[in-house]
Amino acid sequence: MMFKFPHKYPLKNGETVTVDLLKSSDYADVHNFLGRLTLGDQDYLKYDVSNLEFVKDRMAAIDQKTRISIGARNEAGLIVGEATVYWTRFGWKSHIGKLRIVVDKDYRKLGLSRYLSQLIFFKAQELGLSKIIAEFVRPQEAARHILRALGFKEVAVLPGFAVDNKLNKHDIIVMAADLGSLLDKYENMVWDDEHKGG
Repeated sequence: MMFKFPHKYPLKNGETVTVDLLKSSDYADVHNFLGRLTLGDQDYLKYDVSNLEFVKDRMAAIDQKTRISIGARNEAGLIVGEATVYWTRFGWKSHIGKLRIVVDKDYRKLGLSRYLSQLIFFKAQELGLSKIIAEFVRPQEAARHILRALGFKEVAVLPGFAVDNKLNKHDIIVMAADLGSLLDKYENMVWDDEHKGG
């Protein structure tokens, strides 16, 4: 299934966001978005996103064809949600994408996480990926719930492998899904004509 970008998407609260593929040049907006996350959310981010140059370097992977990111912007133009898949171009894991979904606290439980996830899965398949994995630390129960609802299954636990910004150790939970199986389910969904492409 193909989608036009950008397009509008209505949230459950009546607000409409603009959904589009992000470019490497959007790094400052992504940095701003991640910086607006609550301190609790920032504690569990994998990297130090307070550094603008670091975010710029990570976003450069879009041009290197090892990352795709889809962002949702509110009416003020601020990014309020982002779904990213990144991968290696060569080697025995080149068919596996790593998923990251981050949504502003004021835009959760409105259907945005699920919608961005579905879009990124279709784009990942277009690029030849066949499996998706996601990693999070045990306190992130909301992430586990969302991934289970999407069709992911827990495949590994790495005890005490993560250290948060306060030097607390946490288990890393690894969940995975086969892209084909995920998309078979989503192909049966009814999409607004505005979201379909040609």
